[in-house]
Amino acid sequence: MRRIYRLMSILRIHSARLIASVLKRIAFVIAVLRIGPRPARKRMRFSSLAALAQRAFESSSYERAVVLAEELLRLAEDWPNNWNYGNAIHHGHRILGLVSLRQGRIEDARRHLILSGQTPGSAQLNSFGPNMQLAKAVLEAGERDAVIEYLQLCRKFWKCDRGRLEAWLLAVRDGKVPDFGPNLLY
Repeated sequence: MRRIYRLMSILRIHSARLIASVLKRIAFVIAVLRIGPRPARKRMRFSSLAALAQRAFESSSYERAVVLAEELLRLAEDWPNNWNYGNAIHHGHRILGLVSLRQGRIEDARRHLILSGQTPGSAQLNSFGPNMQLAKAVLEAGERDAVIEYLQLCRKFWKCDRGRLEAWLLAVRDGKVPDFGPNLLY
């Protein structure tokens, strides 16, 4: 019985240390994201902005999502050779387009859809493909031609699509909303 109590005590100590370590790391990341424009911090913020903008959008904080997406696009101009540049262009315009749709500005949403498709690509976009959240929403708003143009733009960077782009194009041309599967999630 003593061994059990001793093991429980050790586990509590290790759990507390682990939790403290995780909390310190979270506090550090939050501090870095809030602190100004030192290059390393700015680069770290640049890498985090797409996820922050997505979370703001998902929590219906549309003004915050717009601020973050616009900051992402501004910072992208500073690092056109950064590994995250293509992601920034795609996700920045995707978030701005989704907010535009929520606010009833369909023409702006169309424009951002096309701009998001004009990304040069990235390691992630080139292999897994683009997020189709905005394309689906624009299509459901009746803007078929914009989605066709967007899908054609995606051909320039997404070479590993395994026929999905062509299947989606055929479905859209037939007046259907394709099953974009996991491309609605990333």
